Amino acid sequence: MAFALGMLTAFPAARAEDADCRAGVDISYDTSLRLQVDYRCKSQQPVSFQAMGGPARSYVTDARDGQGRAVSPTDNSWAVDAVGGEARLSYRVDLGALARANDSMQMALARERSITALLGTWLLQPRLAGKTNPVIDIEPHTASADLKFAAGLLRAGGAWRLQDSSVFLAGYTTIGDFELHELRLSSVEDRRVVGAPPPLRLAILPGALAISHADLVDWVNRTAMAEANFWDGFPAPGLLITAVPRPGMARVGFGRVVPGGGATMALEIGSQTERAGLYRDWVLVHEFIHTAMPFVTGRASWLMEGTATWLEPIIRARAGWKPESEVWREWISEMPRGLPGLEQGGSSSRFSVYWSGALVMLMTDLDVRRASGGKIGLEDCLRGVLQDGVRAYDRWSLGRYIARCDALMGGQHLAENVERYVNQGRSFDLAGLWRDLGVSLQDGQVRFDDSAPLAALRRTLVMGSPAHPPRQVALPQGL
Repeated sequence: MAFALGMLTAFPAARAEDADCRAGVDISYDTSLRLQVDYRCKSQQPVSFQAMGGPARSYVTDARDGQGRAVSPTDNSWAVDAVGGEARLSYRVDLGALARANDSMQMALARERSITALLGTWLLQPRLAGKTNPVIDIEPHTASADLKFAAGLLRAGGAWRLQDSSVFLAGYTTIGDFELHELRLSSVEDRRVVGAPPPLRLAILPGALAISHADLVDWVNRTAMAEANFWDGFPAPGLLITAVPRPGMARVGFGRVVPGGGATMALEIGSQTERAGLYRDWVLVHEFIHTAMPFVTGRASWLMEGTATWLEPIIRARAGWKPESEVWREWISEMPRGLPGLEQGGSSSRFSVYWSGALVMLMTDLDVRRASGGKIGLEDCLRGVLQDGVRAYDRWSLGRYIARCDALMGGQHLAENVERYVNQGRSFDLAGLWRDLGVSLQDGQVRFDDSAPLAALRRTLVMGSPAHPPRQVALPQGL
């Protein structure tokens, strides 16, 4: 299924000679998935190659320099001399053993002959003089046709390029015998360059599922379309999603986005999940929202998670997958969970990054709509930052994000709410807000009062301004 929206874009061509290091990776499988990594880095000085930590270090073996001499680690690093303007290190990693020992999205997990693992679990970080984050071209080679390699990194010829990020902050790689699909969607990207954007890649690890792989691909594609409708283009070209079957579960499970070097997502799919259950679930929409924002530093989890929690049901409602009344039911039922945190401020253990954060975003959205007469909302800030050229792997300070957001909305709406509820902690009359908006939950039913003072604004909070009607995404036949 194809989707066209907005301008098609592309990244400028990357040249091999621009890389500081090249890492050839030979991938093989016997009783375990194994990697042979051969590093070459441009340098006139000795170079150290550092492991992410003890769990990763213990699976690095047979390290040798460019002359074939064994290199022993000091702490978590292997140091080699430069010869002829180049420092070389080769080593082996039993990635299968590492994944079986950890079995976690925090590092690596395995399904049969396939593994999804953070890049830093198996690729060492080179420390080059004067280079905080050296550009690394990764060249995978597989021993047999059934083995594959996928990442969220940019492409540079036949290599995958890590730039503007350390190895330790980089996203997932998926390696082994898995199914790989490419979905092409028009994206929000650098509109100065016209061409085909990188595809969204969906890797499906082996494992029993109640749904067909075709239905899984269709769900990801339709959900990406719903997301693109909201953002005026798909927010993360080149995104890698790895679907991980989870035995014994009948829903979509845990999802995690790691954006370093290029956006990646790992997503559990319960083995007993039915097709209809996919479209009722919130996790994939929530995780897609994270790919539309920079990584905001400085005690800002509440902003990233609060935005995704507040925005997720709105995107599903605008796609036609969730009735507007059900969005209000969810907010009336769940938003009170965020009140204790607002009253005590963001440093309190009672501050929920999800629901306290979502309340800050809801109040900011209402403030913006009240000030503009319903013409703009918080969504205009979110889209505007994305259309500035920001990508998920960019790192912004909290202050920078708030300032840019408010500039796009023409006020200090977000800054004032952050000061009031995150920095200071203030009491908030949520029941009074529902009353003023004209929404209530009575006998299990959502009731609307169109005579309420803020009823006109209430109608724009979920479905947006009437001047910009939402674009629906058809559900599969039979749902």
